[in-house]
Amino acid sequence: MSNNQNMSVWQRLIKSLTKANELGREEDVMLDHDYDGIKELDNVLPPWWVWGFYITIGVSIFYLASTWVFGRYNQYNEYDGEVAEFAEYKAAHPELFSDVDLPQLTDEASLAKGKQLFTDKTCVACHLPTGAGAVGPNLTDKNWILGGDIKSVLNTLAKGGRPGKGMVAWESTISKEDRQLLASYVLSLQKNFVAGKAPEGDLWENGVKVGGEGATAAAKEAATLDVNGEKLNVFKGGIEDQLLTFVASDEFKNATPEVLKEKWFDFDNITFEMGSADKITADSQGQLENLAKILKANPAVKVKIGGYTDKVGDDTGNKALSQKRADFIKAELTKLGVGSQVTGAEGYGEQFAKVDEKASDDERASDRRMALRLEK
Repeated sequence: MSNNQNMSVWQRLIKSLTKANELGREEDVMLDHDYDGIKELDNVLPPWWVWGFYITIGVSIFYLASTWVFGRYNQYNEYDGEVAEFAEYKAAHPELFSDVDLPQLTDEASLAKGKQLFTDKTCVACHLPTGAGAVGPNLTDKNWILGGDIKSVLNTLAKGGRPGKGMVAWESTISKEDRQLLASYVLSLQKNFVAGKAPEGDLWENGVKVGGEGATAAAKEAATLDVNGEKLNVFKGGIEDQLLTFVASDEFKNATPEVLKEKWFDFDNITFEMGSADKITADSQGQLENLAKILKANPAVKVKIGGYTDKVGDDTGNKALSQKRADFIKAELTKLGVGSQVTGAEGYGEQFAKVDEKASDDERASDRRMALRLEK
């Protein structure tokens, strides 16, 4: 009886897949090569390896044909698709990527952790252990350079201070959770004023800006608006208040496109950095978020953005700057998920400016504005 007949089914399968020679047959497959006493056997390649090699050749031919001949697959399109998919996911779940909805923490345990971070992250080097300010501003007074609400402080921590002057951005170094603890502790310092560095920036009361450059000393009255059960923090009589009142009115329902074209609403809390077309303050971002929520609650309403400057400077340059700012506002609203309701953005430059260019900066401030009008 032969050896093959004595083999089990499993042993025969393994032999057919490997074509391995049986022990004791080395002399039959021995080659003449001799390397310092090491001899070579002329074993064939295992069939499973050979077929695997043939399959890879077939797959490579199929891939090349699909990619380069028929164009059925393109890695650049795949990348663009994944980027677009991520952008949609990010827009649908902003709370996972942004600090804007993080609340201020007030419990003792959180404030204790925030205080420890304030020391560990070297905040004390510029603000002193008491927060009275050294190189950095005094954190215990009511004046803030970049905003004194939780959103503004979180934004300052994440993105850094003024270019060339303020602190570095901590977004990649401090986690979102720790930034929330740290910001909450910083705001808690307002309870106990410590004499130190002189006040800098605008006056804030209870998270609302009430004064500053180009503004009157009179405080704006804070208010809360309800939009589909969500509370919006606004200024009484501000653009959010005006829009909700107008959209609910018969005047809007009966207004013709020609009438709406002439009715503009000025943003009252959008502030660009000097000469910038793509950098706004954190509280400005809050007003854009409020507007996005109002538009989502009124999907039939559409808006057009307008940008305006004063008469100082070159007319062409002013128009270009106002156009870039209008485009920026439109882009930000698109990121907030209401891009389909923003029909356009136009910069008018100094075309509608009323104050003489020789007037004071405060007097010309009314000409430097961003506005919107409604469309149906």
